[in-house]
Amino acid sequence: MRWLITILRDVPDSGAGNAARHDLLDVLTIALVASICGCQSCVEFGEDREELFREFLGLEKGLPSHVTFSRLLRLIELAVAFGRFLEVLGEGGTGVVAIDGKTLRQSFDGAAGRGALHVVTAFAAEAQLVIGQKAVPSGGNEITAARELLQLLDLKGSLVTANAIHCQARTADLVLARIAGGLSLSANR
Repeated sequence: MRWLITILRDVPDSGAGNAARHDLLDVLTIALVASICGCQSCVEFGEDREELFREFLGLEKGLPSHVTFSRLLRLIELAVAFGRFLEVLGEGGTGVVAIDGKTLRQSFDGAAGRGALHVVTAFAAEAQLVIGQKAVPSGGNEITAARELLQLLDLKGSLVTANAIHCQARTADLVLARIAGGLSLSANR
């Protein structure tokens, strides 16, 4: 049983308040062993084998209740479902394309009357490659430069990420149109 404790000890315990009443390691161990043994009730299983569990578990607050086991198992089911969601999210895509604006360091030239150079970059995360870059024109902004860059890219099947400045309906419409492989929408909409 010590090997089981060693494995389960790495599960992070985010319980707070009333949820922290029982040690997560104790609850997980009883639930897992009960499941392996084909039991229908973790509580009854724990009560029947309390003496055995006390040999290697703390159980400082006694055995966990049915509500505690139920809450834990629902959270585990949620975590598994969320994991499946993340797998499906990236299934058909060609990877992640990250859109990000940056000001190039030391590009400001006061003597020549030139401001700093601002660019928007499209980065293909899986390939670790810049697939497009657009300079922000003087007097322009990152949002319009990003839209111009997006119109140049084939984003079919990609997951596109960008920071909060790009959370705008026109940009979202453009990204969706480029992902679908359709004609791009006008950036002037």
